[in-house]
Amino acid sequence: MLEYYAFRLQQRSCEATTLLCGDRLFQQYIVDAFASVEENRLRFIIKNNKNLRSEIYKGIHDALHKGDFDENNVGKKVILPASFTGSKRYMVQNYQDAMAICRFYGPPDLFITFTCNPKWQEIDDSLAFIPGQKANARPDMVSRVFKLKVQELVSVLKKGTYFGKSRAGTTAIFNILGIY
Repeated sequence: MLEYYAFRLQQRSCEATTLLCGDRLFQQYIVDAFASVEENRLRFIIKNNKNLRSEIYKGIHDALHKGDFDENNVGKKVILPASFTGSKRYMVQNYQDAMAICRFYGPPDLFITFTCNPKWQEIDDSLAFIPGQKANARPDMVSRVFKLKVQELVSVLKKGTYFGKSRAGTTAIFNILGIY
């Protein structure tokens, strides 16, 4: 399903642009597509929860010792894996990784905030393929250009030309921060 929506959201010169020209309806389509993909991911986790390393809550005895005293809820708990983006285990894992890096290398010296400018030339160039479009109508294009700009900034920071050599400038620290 994710691949289908990714295919449909691509801009092609040989296809009609009805979907892409929908402005707010296009944005609603993207939100609905994300919700259905996320629902599919959650449904998979629910159906396969016993196979996804949830052995810490196997029995009723374990559940009661963990603090689940309502017997109606025993056996109905779904434990989201750490690989599910946004789950509590995912957030705790990223926090623990970041704290381990800080413990080894020390606290960070810089806090960099990077914002997007909808008037960037790259955004204007990508919107020029469909006449009359504005940046607020195409969040997919804006986010792609923003991601490319962030990757460019990270590569410049890793080279060490501005602030010197980075002690913890491996890709792991940028992955923890959600930068690809």
